[in-house]
Amino acid sequence: MADGVSAILVELCDRFAGLIGEPVTADERLFSSGRLDSVRLMTILGWAEIQYGVEVDPADLSLANFDTPRRFAEYLARHLAEGPGQPTPR
Repeated sequence: MADGVSAILVELCDRFAGLIGEPVTADERLFSSGRLDSVRLMTILGWAEIQYGVEVDPADLSLANFDTPRRFAEYLARHLAEGPGQPTPR
């Protein structure tokens, strides 16, 4: 799963950087620091659901799962490992 997390992490950092307008590190707290608002988070969640075929349960929306790109990537990788299908390159 580590390789899957790494690949997802690179994509997420690129996506977050595009939304925020500056580079983002893997362990940077985006939501709790105020750099990412709920609208941008929903944009990234929508992209991730389409990109990886993972439906994010609203009950999972927490800082523990989505505050940093690494946490987000780990969440996606866990759900990819649990469910059918693989990430679809876009």
